[in-house]
Amino acid sequence: KNLVDLNLSSMGLHDVDLDGIEQAQKLRRLVLDMNPVTNVTIKKLAKCAALNRISLGKTKADGEGIKSLNQAKFVLASFSNLNVT
Repeated sequence: KNLVDLNLSSMGLHDVDLDGIEQAQKLRRLVLDMNPVTNVTIKKLAKCAALNRISLGKTKADGEGIKSLNQAKFVLASFSNLNVT
């Protein structure tokens, strides 16, 4: 619950591995690049009030998941190689 900065890049994490991530209310920066997480996880991240920096490059998230985030609160957001329509 006291996490502020978390880099989980290339860890092979799936949605089930991140169950409860929405409880990290102090989380400000999260890197999930190159993990097969989907919109299920992205929608949970939308509940992280302090989250303002996120990187989702080469994940399985798509435009639907990205739209669930309140993008206005982000200082930095990286969505490279996502299928966003």
